[in-house]
Amino acid sequence: MTTLLPHRARLTRGCRPALLLSASLLALCHLAPGTLRAQQPAPAAPAAAPVNYEEMDLQELFEKAGEHMESANWEEALKPLNIIIKDFSEGAMEEYGPMFGVMYYRRGFCYKNLKRFDEALADYETCYKTYPNTPATPPGKKNPVFELARLEMGIIKQAMGKYEEALVDYEAFAAAPAPAGTYDDVAFRIQAAACYTKAGKAERGRQLIEQLFKSPATGAGAPRPDSLMRALLTLIDDWTSAADPAAAAKEAH
Repeated sequence: MTTLLPHRARLTRGCRPALLLSASLLALCHLAPGTLRAQQPAPAAPAAAPVNYEEMDLQELFEKAGEHMESANWEEALKPLNIIIKDFSEGAMEEYGPMFGVMYYRRGFCYKNLKRFDEALADYETCYKTYPNTPATPPGKKNPVFELARLEMGIIKQAMGKYEEALVDYEAFAAAPAPAGTYDDVAFRIQAAACYTKAGKAERGRQLIEQLFKSPATGAGAPRPDSLMRALLTLIDDWTSAADPAAAAKEAH
């Protein structure tokens, strides 16, 4: 996995080269079942030893959290992330720059998938407000998820039913979006359109959806058929949930 933090951060809590080397040697010397005693059944594998995250340095903790997130093991991913934030957040802006905001973004992502929305929102807000990029930020210390944190803040608020507050975040994100390719613009428009509808601003929501069907983009930039279907379903939900069904049917035609 790519090292995201300065190399010296790996040594903050002390690497253990002898221990790591011993583990590598054990792995290399392990005999495959059947090498010496093919006539005997292989013994049951021992239970995995508990992971001692407290003994890991910053880079190891970061990589271990990434492994668990890739496996959608959100609860376990929280363990190394909690240690990173507990042990390294003090003075992190001076030491690592806005880049340290990634730790809060990742933890927020875990909380979101566990539906712990209050905690997720708090972490996304910390990522966005405490670790912002500025024109003076060196390229190697920029927060790569700064803009995405604002988008996630809106998504969490929408999930919590705070539609007006979510729209503030969505509109701010639309005015200063994340770099192309780091998020799904079609999914964002559909998400925002649904939020406008829930906030009682159905006309603005329909405008966003209609833009997708009128988009002149072709090739990789064109909306996918499944995205257009989701957009159509959003429109249908808008019509069917309107306060005045007769007026909604008339508008739909």
